Amino acid sequence: MLRIIAGKYRSRILEQPPLSITRPTIDRAREALFNIIQNNIENSVVLDCFAGSGAFCFEAVSRGATKAIAIEKNPIAFAIIQKNLEKLNINNMEVKNMDSLNYLEHAKNIQFDFIYLDPPYKLDVLKQCLGLIAKNQLLKRYGKIIIETNIDTTIDTPNELIIIDERIYGKTKFIFINWID
Repeated sequence: MLRIIAGKYRSRILEQPPLSITRPTIDRAREALFNIIQNNIENSVVLDCFAGSGAFCFEAVSRGATKAIAIEKNPIAFAIIQKNLEKLNINNMEVKNMDSLNYLEHAKNIQFDFIYLDPPYKLDVLKQCLGLIAKNQLLKRYGKIIIETNIDTTIDTPNELIIIDERIYGKTKFIFINWID
């Protein structure tokens, strides 16, 4: 069972895609993540690449994000995010059924306060994602990229970006990245 932890939609249950196509973040880890960013989430613009259930965007909107965009390539997961959007009657969240690298390559005239990257662990695309975010200036000056991965993953960042923090919750690691000043 997947639920929204806090905010306007607190305790609302979200349908989730089958575990065979997604790897949902456990509530405890998602709650810890949002406790870290809670002071900056209100009025923010967020992007969730490899959205899966869309839980990151739903939680962000529930906590006051102005706009959220969820990118999900899998048509089954995409349909479930759409269904949850309609059920909750959320109008400041978009979901796009497309490849995340394609979105990052072609996104123009938009910058995000938070970009959340949680690709399938077997898919080695984080370096490409970070490169496209830097190249296309998709992160606001004081924004954060948040990567969710397993505890063994190491990240190479482009020269313009720097890892500022890492947090581990069980087998999950969150990596926080900013622009270099």
